Amino acid sequence: MWPSKPQQTTGSDAQEYPLVFSLLSIPSISAESHHLRERVSAHLSAVSLHAWVTIWMVVIFATAGDILIAAAMRKLGDLDDIRAKSGLSGAIKAVVTSPYLGGGICCMAISFFALLYALSTADLSLIAPATASLTYIATSAAARIFLKEHVDKRRWIAAVFVCGGVALLTQ
Repeated sequence: MWPSKPQQTTGSDAQEYPLVFSLLSIPSISAESHHLRERVSAHLSAVSLHAWVTIWMVVIFATAGDILIAAAMRKLGDLDDIRAKSGLSGAIKAVVTSPYLGGGICCMAISFFALLYALSTADLSLIAPATASLTYIATSAAARIFLKEHVDKRRWIAAVFVCGGVALLTQ
């Protein structure tokens, strides 16, 4: 399970915990450090799991926000027409009183604060591409399901490539 020779460690874990990893790679500290190695490994796995839970929170709330805002704007119709009939105050009132728009804004706010939290607990090099790509995929699927949009083959093929990129990030 653990190498008996010193091993070069790469990645953010080794950068974040350099002393722990350098001590754990010394072969003379084998019996006593086995328990410590297991605890450090469990902690790092928990951090990774924690990061992915937060990433999925960002994705789910961003997608819900996008869908709700799009549904609100489709339900309202053309704002120029509303402004022509009711004036600027009528257009503002129509937008502000839309429950879908309010729900969408709340979901986007939750997504934003979840993103801030994710960035404070994990590497930007994981969080930014994972949230952006998974949100793209989730939004395409949700637009097809909830808004009955036509999502062509080209977009689905792009989504498959995005999934492959996210899979490469996790390695």
